[in-house]
Amino acid sequence: MRSTVALALATVLTATACSTVSGDTKQRLAVFDTVRDAIARDYPFLGRKSLDWGELSKQYRSAVGLAKHPSEFYHLLAGLLAELDDRHVSLEIPADNWLDDGVVPRRLDELDGFRIAFIEGRVHVTAWPDGQAPIPPDHLDAAGARIPELVEIDRYRAVPSLLDVHFRGTPGAPAALTLRWRDGTLSRHVLARPSTPPTHLAASSSNLASGMYAHAEIDIPSAITSAADLYEFVEERDFSLLRIRSFATPADKERDQLAAGLDRAIDRAIERDEPMIIDLRGNGGGLLGLALGVCRRFLTEPLAIAFDEPDRSWLLGLFTFETLVSQTIEPREPVFPRRVAVLVDALTASAAELLARGLQDGAHAILIGERSAGLGASRKEVPLPDGSVLRFGAGDILDSRGNTLQDRGVLPDIPVRRTTTRFAELGWQRAQHEWNRRCYDAAREALRTSER
Repeated sequence: MRSTVALALATVLTATACSTVSGDTKQRLAVFDTVRDAIARDYPFLGRKSLDWGELSKQYRSAVGLAKHPSEFYHLLAGLLAELDDRHVSLEIPADNWLDDGVVPRRLDELDGFRIAFIEGRVHVTAWPDGQAPIPPDHLDAAGARIPELVEIDRYRAVPSLLDVHFRGTPGAPAALTLRWRDGTLSRHVLARPSTPPTHLAASSSNLASGMYAHAEIDIPSAITSAADLYEFVEERDFSLLRIRSFATPADKERDQLAAGLDRAIDRAIERDEPMIIDLRGNGGGLLGLALGVCRRFLTEPLAIAFDEPDRSWLLGLFTFETLVSQTIEPREPVFPRRVAVLVDALTASAAELLARGLQDGAHAILIGERSAGLGASRKEVPLPDGSVLRFGAGDILDSRGNTLQDRGVLPDIPVRRTTTRFAELGWQRAQHEWNRRCYDAAREALRTSER
């Protein structure tokens, strides 16, 4: 009798436990598990991270059932990915997935007056809504009490490529910001997301290639709608300028248009017979083939690269095989004959920084500016059960000496830095213009000196 009662009680408890897992929670767990397994299986840089992915995943997964709103779940998911501290890792989430009983989420950067910028390789807050600025530590001077670094949002690491996820939330919902001040002091400051649609248009930051343009406050159009928006060719008196904003074309059909436009610009620069400045600042990458196509027009000798993809298993792990693919990039005539200076910054990423490294190694180009992002890996896309897409670097791209750009970036030959100190002294716009001028002055001088 006692065993029958115990069995009945166990059955009731099991049924009750199962009934608490709603349909939303089941799908969220499926999404979470797909992300967890994709990173564990195909993300090649886990060995370089000082973290236990299995333990972290278990910790975050235990909170999935506590998410009451879609935004809370996506914040949790992005928080797990932010532990990788890799700007190549991002989530693209359909707009409908954010709806909470039909309510459209609001973004933190839709607040009038709130602005962030990418300075010295990190995210900083450069302006606050009226009357909502934090109180800085009382021991800092005026300059030290401005432009704090944004370290965390709701205790999740503030990784640029995931900011769009953490910025979105229920209208009026608080966002707790962890700020690091000039002397390293940390403080917490809470802002409420807007309750109504913004009076200005905030650009999306859902991926590094497009969104960081808006957040970096650099001089790049927020809306890229055609191949013509992706580059600009300017004939200056003593040099030709080719500014390439992105290698990510809005549609596949425009890839050929962009390649043809870049070729025409290089041909015109050859006709002018002046040195060239290639501006890759803020270029978040895109199609590697387009970047390599540009590189070929400047090479003085063949350039070898290798693709180190993760090992693959077959038949439940009984067989494992590795893929080693190499490619030699050959010069393509007519090759640009004069000296080249390349401008890079902390937002120069992926295909753009691979182009910068190729020009530095294979065309003796002079790199000027800041160290690039360090995202030199081929990109993988993983569809998730809810229609979202996970993107991350899934294979190292190496030079002939086995060096990788991942987490290292391209080092400039002539550093020209932006600093929070200068931005605090001059204000954002003046400091940005000053830095822009210093970059071009350094490029002109380097080209003049090298061609004597």
